[in-house]
Amino acid sequence: MYKHHINTMVNDVLQGLDKNFECLEDKSALKLEKVVRAGIEKEWKDKIAVSWDVYDVIGRAKEIFGKRLSKKNAKIILDDILDHNDAEYGISWQTIDWGIEEFFNSFLIFNAWRCKHENNENHSTQHLY
Repeated sequence: MYKHHINTMVNDVLQGLDKNFECLEDKSALKLEKVVRAGIEKEWKDKIAVSWDVYDVIGRAKEIFGKRLSKKNAKIILDDILDHNDAEYGISWQTIDWGIEEFFNSFLIFNAWRCKHENNENHSTQHLY
């Protein structure tokens, strides 16, 4: 885990706690930060992790596919990649590209299906269930 990941985790925890511990004096707040940092560093001491975030996906979609993605859709893509992750190969830019392409293809397939069925509904009395 990179140092900036640890710093981000510590800051996120402290921001979450700050709402509950606003009355802490500066000395106590510094002690709390040290305890949180020590706990997170201990957890990651003997581990490594490669992380991808929504901004990687958003940037890649624009760079390679010329398309814009929201953070919500980029997170959907990351979750799908994680769900289908093969630890033998890991996650690479090629994997990110595949996830983006699958996402856009699923929209194309869904829109084609929806248009077909909306046209059928307008021209017949059959209902979809």
